[in-house]
Amino acid sequence: MDQGNKMVARCALLLIIAISRGVFWILEQPRGSLLEMHPVIQALFTKHYIYRKFIRMGDFGGETEKPTWLYSGEAKL
Repeated sequence: MDQGNKMVARCALLLIIAISRGVFWILEQPRGSLLEMHPVIQALFTKHYIYRKFIRMGDFGGETEKPTWLYSGEAKL
């Protein structure tokens, strides 16, 4: 397994742990990222409701526009 796949699998595992514990989380990815298409992430997104929101960092005071996707799950209060 190459390094990129290992990092995606680790990220998915951390998200599963956060979801199972009811922790609020946000994952930030550049708009051009292919993370969302990875089979491990697809499996996670299929089993859990995940929100996706597009933002531009420039709208929040960033020096560049930097288009970004934010992913988040539901927190259990």
